[in-house]
Amino acid sequence: MIDRLKIFFNRGAFLNAIEIVEESNIITYNLVRAKLSKDILSIVETFSSTSLDEIQEMLPAKEPVYLAINTPSVLTKIIDDVSSSNEAIVNRAFPNIDFSKFNYENLKQKSSSIVSVCRIQDLENIIANLKKHKIIISNISIGISRVDAISKIINENKLQLSNLSLELHENDIIAVNRFKEDEIIKSYVIADMRINNSYLLGFSNILSIVGVSSSISSNLEAVNESIQNTLFNRRFFYYISRSILGFLLLLLLVNFLVFNYYFSKNESLKLTTPLNNAKSSQLSALKESVNKKELQVKSIFAPSHTYITYVFDDIAKNIPSDIQLTLMEYQPNASTIRNDKPIMYSKNSLVIKGETISKERFNNWIEVIEKKDAITNLEILKFTFVNEKASTFSIKISLKNEIE
Repeated sequence: MIDRLKIFFNRGAFLNAIEIVEESNIITYNLVRAKLSKDILSIVETFSSTSLDEIQEMLPAKEPVYLAINTPSVLTKIIDDVSSSNEAIVNRAFPNIDFSKFNYENLKQKSSSIVSVCRIQDLENIIANLKKHKIIISNISIGISRVDAISKIINENKLQLSNLSLELHENDIIAVNRFKEDEIIKSYVIADMRINNSYLLGFSNILSIVGVSSSISSNLEAVNESIQNTLFNRRFFYYISRSILGFLLLLLLVNFLVFNYYFSKNESLKLTTPLNNAKSSQLSALKESVNKKELQVKSIFAPSHTYITYVFDDIAKNIPSDIQLTLMEYQPNASTIRNDKPIMYSKNSLVIKGETISKERFNNWIEVIEKKDAITNLEILKFTFVNEKASTFSIKISLKNEIE
C-alpha cells in the first residue's frame, strides 16, 4: 500500500513522456500518455506539436512527465567497450570531456556501449523552458539509451525513431543514422499496442521506468533523484493538504448537522415546556380540587362513629320478629350522580328498607321509633304489598345533629 502511494505521488495516475526533437531549427514535442492498471500498460493517447502551450493543454494539472531529449545538443556514439568503467567509456567516446559541464548517459549492451552527452547549460535551459510553461518533470533522459527497453522485446533489424534510424543485431543497437526524408513513417505493435515511430522513444522511457530493466548509467541520477524528491514532496503536500481540508470540511458539515439536529430538538423542547408547565398547573389545580372534595366528603361522613352506632343499635334492638331489614343507609344520595353536577346527599338522614308480614306490628315499630330522642322526623317513603302475607317498605328518618 505504501509503495503504491509512493508511486502515485512520484508519477501520478497516468504515465506521460515527452520527446524533444529538433530538425532544421524546428523543435517538436512528441507526447505519449499511458496508464498502468493491474500491471497492464496501455497507451491512452499520443500528440505532437511545435507549441509547448498545446502540449501543456493536453496534460491534466499536476501530472508529471518523463523527458527524453533528442536534439542536436545531444551527441551520441557507439563504443566497442563494455568492460571499462562508465567514465572511462565516456572519455573514450569523447576525449577530455569535462564532467562538470556535461551530463552523460551510457547504455552497456552485450558487446558495445552507447554513450550520449549534453551540456549541462543546454539541459538547464530546456528544463527552465518547460517550467515556464508549467510542465512538471519527473525524470530526465538524454539521447537514445532508453530505447533499449523496446529493442529487447521487438523482433526487428531496423528501428525508426522520430528523427533517427537504428540498425539492430540480436537486439543490440549497432548503428545510429539520421532519419532520411524518403523513409516512410512506420508503426510498431508492442504487446498488442500499435504505436507510431514518432512516439517510440518517449514510450521507451515509460517502459524503462515501469520495470523493463536496462544497463544504463548516468551522472543524471543525482539530478533525477532531486527532481523526484521535490515532486514527491510537492504532490504529497498538494493531495494531503486537500485531503485534510476535505476532512475538515466534512467534519464541519457533520458538526453543523449535529448542531442543527440538537438545536431543532432544543427549540422543540422550548415550545413543549410551556405546554407541559400548563398541563402541570392544570394537574396541580385538579389535584387540589380533588383534595378539597375529599376533605368535603370526609367532613360529610365525619359524625362520631359512636353516635351513629348508637342510633343504629337503638333502632335495631326494637325490631319485631315480623320485620326483616334489608338496608340501612346513612346520608343517602339525594339525586343520581352525574359527572357534570355536584353530588347531592340527604344530610343527617337515614333510609331503612325491609320486609314485614304484619302491618300492625310495622305500625307499632314506627311509633316506637318516632319517640326516640335522636329522631326529629320519620317519613314512610313506600309500603307495598308483595302478597297476602308479606309487604316491603322504605322509610326515611331525620336525625338530630350530634352536638344538639
